[in-house]
Amino acid sequence: MPGEAMIFAAAFRAKYYRLMFLRAALWNALAAVAVLLPVNKGSLRAAPDAVGQELLAACLATFGLGYYWVSRDLSKNRDLVTLGVIGKLLVFVVFFGHLLLGKITLRFGASIAGGLAFWDALS
Repeated sequence: MPGEAMIFAAAFRAKYYRLMFLRAALWNALAAVAVLLPVNKGSLRAAPDAVGQELLAACLATFGLGYYWVSRDLSKNRDLVTLGVIGKLLVFVVFFGHLLLGKITLRFGASIAGGLAFWDALS
């Protein structure tokens, strides 16, 4: 019986992480599209030039693709998980630094909350 419970728990955990990484991939895809939308009052656009905006969208899409690959095969893509953790930590440090310096608003800084909630689930 204990063996069956452990197998069930492992299967449940694997499904949870697959869905979590799939949600992260979708979050990044939506964020990549959002940064390319036209500037409107209250928009999250921050880069002063089109090149910066497009590079941001490319980075978001690339990380989203990595999260999608992880969701497809958790054990095969462990290095991508490590890369994702490093990327999320760097994004947090950059956003938080700019928030402390008053270069961005709290509303804009809060846009990373979805990503941080995603990584909180890993702990």
